Amino acid sequence: MALGGVTGLLCLAGVLFTLYRGDPEDALPPVDPACDLYEVTAKTLFRRDAEGQVIDQFVRDERLEVLRRNGSVDNRYWYVSGSGGKRGWVDPDPRWMRPLC
Repeated sequence: MALGGVTGLLCLAGVLFTLYRGDPEDALPPVDPACDLYEVTAKTLFRRDAEGQVIDQFVRDERLEVLRRNGSVDNRYWYVSGSGGKRGWVDPDPRWMRPLC
């Protein structure tokens, strides 16, 4: 009976390892798709054009309003508006910004 318990635990560990074999940062929670207001937490966050080329940057503590999701190159970026009406595409990674909702 004890062997079955150990075998079960080993099986579970194998399944979990198979499901998660990535970088520890892959385990970060996703950004909240229901929230449209975010704050930049990185020192800088690249502002990109529709082709994904870097234009300039948003800065830490700058608030961003999400205007569109997944509409740029590879459906990877979000279109946002920052302070002063500056707009562009950003990578919606929780390492770079946090929801304010």
